[in-house]
Amino acid sequence: MTHEDLKVFRQNLKDHHLVLVKHEDKYGLLSSLDPAALARFNKLTPPPSLQDFCILIADIGQLYNYVVRIPEIAWDIVDFEEKALIIKYPKGKNLPPSLLADGQGVKVMLLKNHPLEKPLYNYGKGVFFTYNLSSEIAEQNLTHFDYVLNLDNSQFNLFTPKTIQLALNGEIKFL
Repeated sequence: MTHEDLKVFRQNLKDHHLVLVKHEDKYGLLSSLDPAALARFNKLTPPPSLQDFCILIADIGQLYNYVVRIPEIAWDIVDFEEKALIIKYPKGKNLPPSLLADGQGVKVMLLKNHPLEKPLYNYGKGVFFTYNLSSEIAEQNLTHFDYVLNLDNSQFNLFTPKTIQLALNGEIKFL
């Protein structure tokens, strides 16, 4: 990805556009957390599952924006990890109600050492990322996506991150 690609990518996020992310034969979708952008996501056919989504951040300080409490062990884990890591928290905040249905927790992916880290850091906010978008949904809805970001040359793949679950009491479960 060139500097220009990353600049266009960040502008699409600022404009609340839907960005289709492709890595080999895997698809994902990135958008701002703006309700209008998420409404466009919900109009895709067939509707994508919200089971495999997370809030993608590039700065550990942004965790405070999306989780109620951060167990102390989380800082150590995040400092140690060198690549993408999804951390499941039992309670989320500052997210649209559709993403916090039934009191469910929130998954946050901290992006490290990836070409998207800098544009996301400069964007300054977390973004919605669904990482198991089916090829059927991607191909049927190509006209609904404002920008396609091909990650074939990235240092690692966003679609197979490590996942851990943290309880508020500090208990850790590797998933």
